[in-house]
Amino acid sequence: MDGISELIQRRKSPLAFTKELLTEEVAQELLEAARWAPSSYNEQPWRFIYSLSQHTEEYGRLLECINPGNQRWAKHAVLLMLTVARTHFAHNQKPNPHAWHDVGTATGFIFIKATSLNLGVHAIAGFSAEKAKTLFNISEGYEAVAMLAIGTPGINEDLPDDLKIRDSRPRQRKDLAEIGFRGEWREKS
Repeated sequence: MDGISELIQRRKSPLAFTKELLTEEVAQELLEAARWAPSSYNEQPWRFIYSLSQHTEEYGRLLECINPGNQRWAKHAVLLMLTVARTHFAHNQKPNPHAWHDVGTATGFIFIKATSLNLGVHAIAGFSAEKAKTLFNISEGYEAVAMLAIGTPGINEDLPDDLKIRDSRPRQRKDLAEIGFRGEWREKS
């Protein structure tokens, strides 16, 4: 198995994180990886608002955007990021129907880079995009997409019982025959 395949397969979305602090340089490395992602018309519609846990006020505002059920574990991540998409093309101001896809691709690059640094990233859909827009004065024409909790994976013994069970479940993936169809569409349930 080549190195990139190994990184992709090793990637995990942890619920438990250690308290090991990250540096601004590590945050910049993750953003640099995202910067090189491909995008429709090379628009690079992604934006990231982030904070390291040592910056308690800005970190707290990001944490406040996360739904309470996810805050239970996300508050232990030492880096939080909000991903944001520019919804219209810069070159013609028409709607960019691919912006969220492109933000997802850039986020995937963050996942791979983080894994190479032995960090875990957990994407969070359970957050308030409206609260994020308000708390961070996100401009019109931009939409919050998801949040990321990032840090060194920890031991799930530190989690509440229900999260221990969830965190210790084996990773499952669909069979390739369920997701890839050569030359025709096939419905799989």
